[in-house]
Order: sequence, then C-alpha cells, then structure tokens
Amino acid sequence: MIITVAHQKGGTGKSTIATNLAVDLKASLLDLDKQHSSIIFNYKRTRNSGMEPLDCYSIEESQCRFDGQRPVPEEKLDEFLGLFKDDPENNLVIDVGGFDSMLNRKALFFGDYLLTPCAPSGTEIYGLQMFEEILQDAEDIGGIHLMTHVLINNADKRSPKRIAEMQEYVAGKPYHLQLCHTVIGQRNAFRTAYESGKSVTELCREAKSKKAKRTYLHSAEEMTELCREIRQALGKGE
Repeated sequence: MIITVAHQKGGTGKSTIATNLAVDLKASLLDLDKQHSSIIFNYKRTRNSGMEPLDCYSIEESQCRFDGQRPVPEEKLDEFLGLFKDDPENNLVIDVGGFDSMLNRKALFFGDYLLTPCAPSGTEIYGLQMFEEILQDAEDIGGIHLMTHVLINNADKRSPKRIAEMQEYVAGKPYHLQLCHTVIGQRNAFRTAYESGKSVTELCREAKSKKAKRTYLHSAEEMTELCREIRQALGKGE
C-alpha cells in the first residue's frame, strides 16, 4: 500500500509525519522533497542512533548526496510505485515536496491513502483551498477522484477554537477533504525524535525514567492512534 503525505504548502510537518509513519508502519520511504528531509532523518538514524536504516529512496535526477537512500530513475517511477500499489504486505510512505509538479501529482495518483498535515489557522485554511484546486486539476487530467485525509498537526490544544474552525472547514468540503480523527499536538518531542533519527514511539519505548517517558508519551499515543486510523482505512485492522 502507498501512503502519500502531500501538501503544496511547505512547513506543515509532512516530513515529520512521513518519517514517523515509515518507522511505526515498518514501511519503505520515498522522499520527493527537494530538501530531502526524510533522507536526512534516515542518515541521522544510523549516524546518531546506530539503528538499522529505513528502506529509503529518492529520485535519481534530484542528485541527493546523502547516504542512506537508493536512487530511482524518474522514467522508472511508475514501475517502482507499482511494486507497492494495492499490496497490503508491502508498504511505502511518500514524502511529497511542498510544491506542485507532475512528479508530485503522480504520487497523488498512485496513493492508496492520501494524508495532508496542516496546522489549525486561517493561513492553513487558505493553503488547503489551494491544495483543493490542485487536487481538482489533477483529477480533471487523470480522471481519478482524489480525496485526502486532513491531519490537524502541530496543534495547540489549549486553543480548541482554532482546532474547531479547521474541523468545520474540512467538514464542509467532503468531495476532496476528509478529517482525520487524530489530532497531533504541538510538542518538542517530534523535533527531538527527528534529530535522533527515531520515531516518537521509539523514544517513548526506550525512555529510562518516568519523567523521560512522560516527555514523549502523548506524542507517541497520537502517532499510534494515527497509524491505527490509517490501517483501518486501508482495511488492515489493527
């Protein structure tokens, strides 16, 4: 199965969510972002933590210079994605760049589950409106209905009004947008996890003290809930 983490807007947490999903779902990872944030995560995973790297790929033409990834020629991308499409035993997470391109649209077409992280704010609602236009345009060209699951990410849960406004907006756009039940909070745990090359669930599991465990517990629980939600949507149960 292919889980495509996509949004044309940068800075929404796509790479953070993609890397955590790849670890927790035991999935391969394809980085289409020009910044190669997911590949850098994989590099940190082996260098900083001495852990087994993820099965990580980039597009050959992007000339990524970081270790810990295997290049896929753009002309063979369809064949590569076909290895994962609709295969419940073979998972791939795609980290799509924060821009619109034919390559990124291909990731949308091949995705079995589209996921769009965004923070609860007016600016992010405008970004979602732009992404809806991209989905519609791609749908018109490709003839395939595209619907993405909106993940409220980096949310300050002390401001429930902003979260409710985003939920209300998404609920009013059922053709292209569907709201995830999971809400990811605004916590430093995700930044710490990225720098160590681990998922927040790994950090929580490895914590030596109760205080350290509490630092990562809520974030780990949220990611576990998100993974469960995706599995259920793909018909894979728990």
